[in-house]
Amino acid sequence: LGLVAPVWIVVGQEPKSEAASAPAADIPRLGFLGLHGGMFDKLKCHEKDLHIRLDHLTVRAIADGQVDLSVYRMLFFQCIVPEDEAVVRKAVTKAREKNPDLRLRFLASGYAGMVPELVKSAGIEDDPNLWAYYDKPSDESLRRLLGYVNVKYLGRPGAVEPPTEVPHSGFFN
Repeated sequence: LGLVAPVWIVVGQEPKSEAASAPAADIPRLGFLGLHGGMFDKLKCHEKDLHIRLDHLTVRAIADGQVDLSVYRMLFFQCIVPEDEAVVRKAVTKAREKNPDLRLRFLASGYAGMVPELVKSAGIEDDPNLWAYYDKPSDESLRRLLGYVNVKYLGRPGAVEPPTEVPHSGFFN
C-alpha cells in the first residue's frame, strides 16, 4: 500500500461542454488529479454557477497519453503515490514545453515529502489556504474554495469568502 499525496489541476482551455453561459474562451478549465471519496462530484456541481469547467484526471490516463496537461493553467494534486511520481513528472515537464506558465499546487498540506522529486522538478507550491477550504468539505466550503481559486489564481473578479466553519465529526478510535 503506497502513500498518497494531493494535487489539483486548473485549466485555461475552451471547454467542449456548455459549463456556463459565458463565451467558451472565457471559461477556465480546472482539472483534479487523484481525488477520492466523492470529492470531485462535490466540486463539479459548482461548475455552472462559477463559470468554470472541471475535469477529473487519472494517472493511468496521463501514462497512456490520453491527457495533455499543457491545456491547464494550473494543476492541483491529491493522492499521488510515490510509484506514480515519475509518470506525473514526465507529463508536467512535457506540458511546460508548450505552456511555461503552468502552475501547480497541492490541495492539502503535508504531502510534499511523499513525492519530493515531483515537487523539486515541477515546482509544486503549497497554499495552506487551499487546505483550509478542503479540510471542511461541505458543499459551501468547496464552492468557496473554487471562488478562492477563481480570484487568487485565475485573476477573475469577485470576493474571496473565508472557509466555512464545519466541525469534524465521525468515529475516532
